[in-house]
Amino acid sequence: MKTAIFSLLALVCVILVTEVSAGLVKKDTTIQSIVAFSIYNAGMEVMGNIQGISADIAFKPDDLEHSYIHATADPATLQTGIGIRDKHLQRIDYFDVKNHPHLRIVSKGFRKTGKNTFTGRFDLTMKGITKEIAIPFKVLEKQYATIYKGNFEINRLDFNLGEKSAILDEKVKIFIEVHTSQDLNTSKKSYRH
Repeated sequence: MKTAIFSLLALVCVILVTEVSAGLVKKDTTIQSIVAFSIYNAGMEVMGNIQGISADIAFKPDDLEHSYIHATADPATLQTGIGIRDKHLQRIDYFDVKNHPHLRIVSKGFRKTGKNTFTGRFDLTMKGITKEIAIPFKVLEKQYATIYKGNFEINRLDFNLGEKSAILDEKVKIFIEVHTSQDLNTSKKSYRH
């Protein structure tokens, strides 16, 4: 259940990384994306992923002030490899997908931290709770493609995802990698997976 929560958070991060990383005035079409998460449960690392991502991206490394990333994810698409757990994570004690069908992430600003590396500040909303998070990411430009890579951690209890537990860790690690192709004729990028 907690793994599914982390998968959803990973999806949100992927959306953010995809939108933030573009850097050039281009429209991106996602070729491949990996949003994975991990959490420790009973001393063992549990991994999962999430899909159902939609995003709007306008990101220029030389104009960070006017760049933005807006994305949503569908928590009903969480996959941990165990169907019963995935369904439980959709219930009220975790993602409550009936009352909160979307996860949202909205950029608040970006800072360049090195060559092709940035940190984005985002409002992450899950289960009706909004928290500001920082996501460091790397942008790799190829001839007609851009690769975005990032990772971060969240505390699941900050979003009322489950309860405090002696066996389930509170920290969830989220890993994102997105590969996009680019259309050089527009300044906006869209992502839907």
